[in-house]
Amino acid sequence: AKGDKQGAACLFWFVLLATLMLSLVIAVLLHFKASVWINALAPGLNAAEHAMAVDFLHILAFGLPLFVTSVVISGLDMVHGRSLVVAVQAPLQSLGLLGGISCAMLLGDMRILAWGLVAGWSAHLLIAVLRTRSAIPAFSRSFFSSRAKEVALTLGKTIAPLLPVPLMVQGNLAIERIVASHMGGRTIPALDYSRFICETGMAFIAMPLGYAVLGHLAHFDMPGLRK
Repeated sequence: AKGDKQGAACLFWFVLLATLMLSLVIAVLLHFKASVWINALAPGLNAAEHAMAVDFLHILAFGLPLFVTSVVISGLDMVHGRSLVVAVQAPLQSLGLLGGISCAMLLGDMRILAWGLVAGWSAHLLIAVLRTRSAIPAFSRSFFSSRAKEVALTLGKTIAPLLPVPLMVQGNLAIERIVASHMGGRTIPALDYSRFICETGMAFIAMPLGYAVLGHLAHFDMPGLRK
């Protein structure tokens, strides 16, 4: 209910802990089964490309819990009508990647590229925590235990209809990568560059508008607006 601060705190901690645990499980699976995933999703890579992809996945798996945690905390910042933490995510990721590219060229180790991305995600998490530390609700173990089941059922009903969406999107990307890997090592970068140019144009319009709207929706009486 609106104004239920303890319920809101329970919801935040439930989402944070659930996504963190899930991301840790996925990170472990990605790290220890990296070769299997690369074989399944990019079967056309040669031995050198395969080894590099496996190394990248080993490193990026470490950053997955950091990325997921920063996204959840960014949502808390948006609830309070602020969008700075969300807005700096992409620039920090890009800066990390650029730093990784520079270091990789200087040191001659391409694996530093992936570490650059992880550094960008780590910086975003640090900024998210520092920015929202005063807004992070206190954790009450007794209250959390009493409300966790109720929150889980509510979230389950809300999220269940949305689960097929990422599966369909990522499934489409997986098929795309599998096919592209059989067409040569240059096909995937060429496709990614083209998509990057197109998505950048869309992001200039969609992202600022979307973040601004989402950041203010929590302050409106949505049932009243629907009448």
